[in-house]
Amino acid sequence: MVSPVVMTSTERIRLLAMVVFAVVVTALFIVFRAAAPGIVALSFEQAITVRDFPALEAYSQLNQIAVKPHPFNSTENVRIYHYLLDTLNGYKNSSKADMQVLEFDSTLSFPQLLVYFPGTTNATVMVSAHFDSREMSPGASDDGAGVTVLLQMVRLFSLEANKSQNSVLFFFNNGEEKHPVNSTDATVLHSGLAYNPNPEIIGLEGSARFILSPKWNNFVKNIKVVVNLEGGGGGGKPILMRSTTDRLSNLYTTLPYPHMNSVFNAIIALLDSRTDYEVYRQSGIPSLDICYYENRRYYHTKEDSIDHISPEDVQYMGSNTLAVVKQLRQAEWINDLKVDPSPSPFYDHFGGRSGVVLSPLVRWLVVGVIILGLLGTVLVNFKQLKIHHKEHTAVRHLWIHSFYNTSAAVVGFVMASVAVLAPFTSGFFGKNASTVQWTSHHFLYWVHNNLALSISGLIIGSVVSVGFIIGNLPMMYLVGAIGVARVLVFSVYGGFHEYLTPTQNEIVRCAIIVALSVYPTVLLLDIILDIARATLGMVMAVMAPALIAYTGAIILPIFVGIESMNGRRILVIGLTIAAICLSIFSLIRASV
Repeated sequence: MVSPVVMTSTERIRLLAMVVFAVVVTALFIVFRAAAPGIVALSFEQAITVRDFPALEAYSQLNQIAVKPHPFNSTENVRIYHYLLDTLNGYKNSSKADMQVLEFDSTLSFPQLLVYFPGTTNATVMVSAHFDSREMSPGASDDGAGVTVLLQMVRLFSLEANKSQNSVLFFFNNGEEKHPVNSTDATVLHSGLAYNPNPEIIGLEGSARFILSPKWNNFVKNIKVVVNLEGGGGGGKPILMRSTTDRLSNLYTTLPYPHMNSVFNAIIALLDSRTDYEVYRQSGIPSLDICYYENRRYYHTKEDSIDHISPEDVQYMGSNTLAVVKQLRQAEWINDLKVDPSPSPFYDHFGGRSGVVLSPLVRWLVVGVIILGLLGTVLVNFKQLKIHHKEHTAVRHLWIHSFYNTSAAVVGFVMASVAVLAPFTSGFFGKNASTVQWTSHHFLYWVHNNLALSISGLIIGSVVSVGFIIGNLPMMYLVGAIGVARVLVFSVYGGFHEYLTPTQNEIVRCAIIVALSVYPTVLLLDIILDIARATLGMVMAVMAPALIAYTGAIILPIFVGIESMNGRRILVIGLTIAAICLSIFSLIRASV
């Protein structure tokens, strides 16, 4: 019988540090997610009292809209048009405000509706949602909920006798989902917007016709900002996924439920998905794009029905949209807004507790930390960075070895997880307790032997993080900065560790790792959860492998130790140069 592997004091400290790290991250994630702002759907009377949005009224109207599929120019689409027109005229008849209900085309060849509340100036805030759906979908989230938000906002504004500073225009557009049969007409229609994707798959026709129509130019020329409401999933909490301007992004962080993350802009690009936001942005109008994104599997299917969106989901969109429009309609600064060709990335904390916009200044500061950290690592070890001809071959092997160890980290983490779970699954596999104990010990021993990563493995993790900056993705700046901060801390730490006992050394080193890794890891878990809700609607299916990969490849190896090899320090130089170049390139690109 093989004797169990006995762990040394150093190994026990490292294992304890990993357990502490996992517990702290999990606890923070659960606590902050549980404390994310909740919401209650309000009736019209309750909404009037607290000056909020009446989601129960909107949800009742959604039941009238999302009855069956209503694609452009269908009988059901025309029915909904008349339902909207009758409802809006009813609000107008009892209105205290100066309110105009306008038909885009009275012949109904392209039925769309506009509601205009003139302000003391002609500067206009437009709110947009489309009331057509795909051929197979009832369109509850895409975009029936957005349409009902507009309806109830019109009702609320109609009760206000005093004019706001800026005018407000509500655009109930049609044909967003329409696929033109005549590709030549589609190309011509969008050529005025410098917007010419594949005309066979383009929609967005209603918004493009409005923006380009000479008949409506007196309205269009005064539009200073657009708030576009969309649906790309089935219910859930809507998210701000795109913004043309940092000032608008910062405004969104002040809302009651600032759920926002610009990483979804990249996801939309990968999915080749478009909204009317594209038309407004291409027209040079600063815009926000607020969208339902959870349960993507319901998108453009018969499952996008009233059964998969709740009154609380509508309350989220309504409360945020109402709050942002109220601020914009009194803001003189909307006249100065411009479309930023490369707006700053943004994200929120824990499902909408607070929002963060990574302005150019913040990004320069973070990238500065990355560069200083990498340069500091090189300078601290300068005397040992002598390159000899005979070491050139060794460098190549070290590259391979470093990537091998990073892969081993992932595999090792999976195997370690199996080892931890083994006692709980022994009955299922028919193993006895002594065999399970022996297996667990050997798994941990294998993990330790195969994760002897030096500083080069740590640098690789940091460079991977810095590489994400090129995509202008949120949070990766923080991950990269903290990854390099680890490098710098350990390099400086190497100068005084000799004054500590081995046990003290290990405790200090592990404490530094835990302290520097918790925040970015929790943020990554947060976005993994959001992406999981969007792509699968099943959180753990995506969270588990992503957490394993991140923890295994970047965090877990660092608990093992740092070796002293000139070849590895040569690798540090090469990766330092690469990281600096990537960082500078990303900011130059963002500044152009």
